[in-house]
Amino acid sequence: MASTVSTTTLEIGPARLFSIPVKIRKVSVKKDVTLDRASPDGNPLGRVEIDKVTGETVEYADVKRGKFDGEHFHEIPADMLAAIEEQTKLDSLAVEHFIPLKDLPFERANDAYFLAPDGNARPLRLLYEALVKAKRAGVGKLVFRSRQQPFVIYPAHGGLFMLTLSFASDFAEAGEAGTAISGVEVPKDQVALAMELVETLATDAEVLDGFEDDLLPLKTELVERALAGQRIEAKVKQKKAVVAHDGMMDSLRASVAEAQASKVKKAQPKKKVAA
Repeated sequence: MASTVSTTTLEIGPARLFSIPVKIRKVSVKKDVTLDRASPDGNPLGRVEIDKVTGETVEYADVKRGKFDGEHFHEIPADMLAAIEEQTKLDSLAVEHFIPLKDLPFERANDAYFLAPDGNARPLRLLYEALVKAKRAGVGKLVFRSRQQPFVIYPAHGGLFMLTLSFASDFAEAGEAGTAISGVEVPKDQVALAMELVETLATDAEVLDGFEDDLLPLKTELVERALAGQRIEAKVKQKKAVVAHDGMMDSLRASVAEAQASKVKKAQPKKKVAA
């Protein structure tokens, strides 16, 4: 079962009269090969900080928290830090508006979650049905991990999913994605050939379900080999040739031909091995 990151209340409308107890659960868990850290003597390490003036180590438990004003440090007492944390923690999900599903700004998405009922599932199902029929998504702001973020709740795969988003002001530099390539003209014959490459490689979105992490088992194997005393050689990076403007058509034609050949090969039935 997916891990619950928070239990809260989903509240809808300015008066927040329609409320639903929910559990926010992480959609996915990132997997990696973790390595332990040790001292030169092979002993486990504890977390310490370094005093930049004296160079002495400071135990993490003894670290003070506050702000520097340029010259002096002003400490914030632990009880006040706890009060600040309490006042800024996630108390509820307040849906303020409903926007068209087609207008969801997925390019601003940060983390993905889904909503599970904390008790009676009917109110959450009711909201799901309403959003599906209205083709809309709920939006608002929440405090997550001590910082405020916009969020969007939308129906998909029979459930309700939630994405945290970047603020538009934080996402302003993304406008450069368009300006970086705007005003550049490309010949129509190159566009047509590029379209042929795209269509040759076109398939259904279900192809994503077949993607797996190939690097995780490789990293596991390499770590085990290194622990067994085998020498692991660094990967030699191959320098990729830069395609010149006048060689673009040749490159596209070669890519289309290779894609078509690969498609034909995959479509051929495998020969049965005689018993």
